[in-house]
Amino acid sequence: MKEMVYSNDKKREWLDHDEYKGYEYIIMSLGTHPTAYVGIPEAEAKVIFKEEDLEESDRINVHGGITYENSFIRDENGNKYSNGKWWVGWDYAHLYDYIVGNDYGQYRKKWTTEEILEEVKSVVNQIIEMGKKMNNIGMKYITVYRDDDDTIIAQFEKKDDGKIIGITSVGYKVIVDGEELLSMNDKEKENGID
Repeated sequence: MKEMVYSNDKKREWLDHDEYKGYEYIIMSLGTHPTAYVGIPEAEAKVIFKEEDLEESDRINVHGGITYENSFIRDENGNKYSNGKWWVGWDYAHLYDYIVGNDYGQYRKKWTTEEILEEVKSVVNQIIEMGKKMNNIGMKYITVYRDDDDTIIAQFEKKDDGKIIGITSVGYKVIVDGEELLSMNDKEKENGID
């Protein structure tokens, strides 16, 4: 993890790129201010973010609100980076944030990378809760979480033909009503289940 250094240089720099509870995240410096992004598996994002009937209270609460949603973000060289995720992001360039070049900058908050990481964790936790709520009302996308820390261990999508497609992490078994649906012991892979 690199510390955020505010400067007039508008060069993109990834300050932190890792996973939290199975969700990829990137904290980025744009020079004048930082931004943060969380990558969500596309099937899950389609359920959570494309539903028109979500109540406002179900939206993600983060500093300044979500200001970016797309199938890619730009890397340090300006190239598209996707990794098969739907990216949601937010920035730290709001009224009370420090921005290089702003005359009142000395009176505004300079965010540290560690503080931004805490917001990333909060966003991931909210996404997990939103996913659980959506799964409980019969959506087509199901995510299985480990009880002790809410880490994603499996994801399933019910196709229109009734077939269930599942992806699970190494070393986990998924059992529904006593029937083993998936077992991965040597590598991560995708299986079709009839």
